[in-house]
Amino acid sequence: MNSAAKAVEGWLVLAGYNADDTLECVKAAKVGGPEGIKADTYYRLTAAGEFVEATDIKVEE
Repeated sequence: MNSAAKAVEGWLVLAGYNADDTLECVKAAKVGGPEGIKADTYYRLTAAGEFVEATDIKVEE
């Protein structure tokens, strides 16, 4: 599963699943905290469970 979520004020929490839809990890980070998570930015988890910006997300406003 290759989903993404938009960080807003507070905390960002994402779950990572494998190809069998089995939960592999859950990761949380404070927006604006030491992990470098920026508000109003989309993120997804890598296979290693690290946050990366989801630069391929296209949102119509």
